[in-house]
Amino acid sequence: MLVGVGARVIGVSPWTLHARPQRFLARIDELVALGPPSPLPDVRVAERPPR
Repeated sequence: MLVGVGARVIGVSPWTLHARPQRFLARIDELVALGPPSPLPDVRVAERPPR
């Protein structure tokens, strides 16, 4: 769903976060360096009402 609206998605395993957190942060830095996708996706986040 996120890719469908143009948002960049990055996958990460729990093991990578545990064993190589700096590797994951480097991947995030690379993604941020690309800049925002053009045009920016029209995505809204809404709070779900309590049941």
